[in-house]
Amino acid sequence: MGVGQRLKSILRSKGMTIKELSEQSGISLNTLYSITKRDSQRVDNWVVGKIAHTLDVEPTEILFDPISVDLEKIKLATAIQETSRAIGNSEIESQKILEIVDKILESPAETDDYMGRLIFAFNCLNEVGQKKSVENVEDLAKIPEYQKKDAPEQK
Repeated sequence: MGVGQRLKSILRSKGMTIKELSEQSGISLNTLYSITKRDSQRVDNWVVGKIAHTLDVEPTEILFDPISVDLEKIKLATAIQETSRAIGNSEIESQKILEIVDKILESPAETDDYMGRLIFAFNCLNEVGQKKSVENVEDLAKIPEYQKKDAPEQK
């Protein structure tokens, strides 16, 4: 089930039409019809945010199927969506967010915050940016004042 189907389901449960959502949210009717017709996983974050605000639901209720995503992932996905909006990334596919969440959940607890932020930022970069970020982190790891006491030797 994509964003469009979830949006239709939420609208039905709230007794609201797409036209009413358009009028209350300020999102064009064409945009909303497009979302529901193509049932995409990719919708601008600002659009999802406006829809969620208008319908008084969390953005993750629109983006993710609650049956297939556990609560911990939904909370992390919400944080990622908010971060995405804060840094001005207008589109992140729902599946990509779930992949990032899975990587964050694999991280040790004490590094979740840093690793999550790092993984998220890394996944927002294109191939050139990812290569450059790895080079920069490798350079930082060579500086003694930034190294852990038990850090492995750098090549």
